[in-house]
Amino acid sequence: MLGAVLYYTINTLPVLICLFLVFLSFSIYSSRKKNSKLNWKSLLIQYVFTAYLVLVLSIVGVTSLLFFLRNPQYFRTSNIDVNLIPFVNIRSDFSQYLANILLFVPFGFLFPLLTPENRPCSTLLWGIGFSFSIEFLQLFSLRTTDINDLMMNSLGVLLGYLFFSILQRTRLHAGFQAFSTDLYKKKWERSYYFLLAYGFLFLYDFFTMLRTK
Repeated sequence: MLGAVLYYTINTLPVLICLFLVFLSFSIYSSRKKNSKLNWKSLLIQYVFTAYLVLVLSIVGVTSLLFFLRNPQYFRTSNIDVNLIPFVNIRSDFSQYLANILLFVPFGFLFPLLTPENRPCSTLLWGIGFSFSIEFLQLFSLRTTDINDLMMNSLGVLLGYLFFSILQRTRLHAGFQAFSTDLYKKKWERSYYFLLAYGFLFLYDFFTMLRTK
C-alpha cells in the first residue's frame, strides 16, 4: 500500500507542483485584494486536500479512459465489469477491502477542516459522491465498478471523521480546526477542490498521451 502511494506520488509530482503554484498564486492575489496577510495555514490545508484527491484519482486509474477515447476500437462493452452484490469474495479480497478503507480515511479527516460546521453527514455525503464519481468513470475505463468499493470507501470516510472528532476533544484541536470561517459561504463551492483535482490530472495525462504519440 505504501509502495503504491509512493509510486503514484512520484508519478503525479508534476501535477502536484502545478497545483501548488495555482493555489499559491490565487492565495497571494486574494490576500492582496483584501489587503491582508497570506494565510499559510489555509493555503496548506486546501492544497493538501486537493493533492490528496489527485493522488486518489491517480491510484484508481480513472484517466485510463482517455486511452479509449483516443482509441475507441479497443473499447468493448462486453468487457465492462460491474458488481452490485455486497461482500462478494470478502475473504479472498480482504486486502483490497482494507486498501479501499485506508484510501478514504484521509478524506474523512481533511474535509471537515475545510468546512466551518464540521458536520459528519456533509463529510460522508461528499465522500460518497467522490467515490461514486470514481466508480462511474471506471465503467468507461474498463475497470471494475464495484458496490463494495463504494461501501468500503464510505467506511473509510467515517473512520477519518471519527479521528477528526477525537482530535476535536484534545488540546491539538485549536491548531487543526477550520482555518477560515469564510472560505466558502455556499456549499456547492466546495466542489472547486474536486473540479481542480479532476481537471489537473486529466489535462496532465492528456498532454502526456499526446507527447508519447
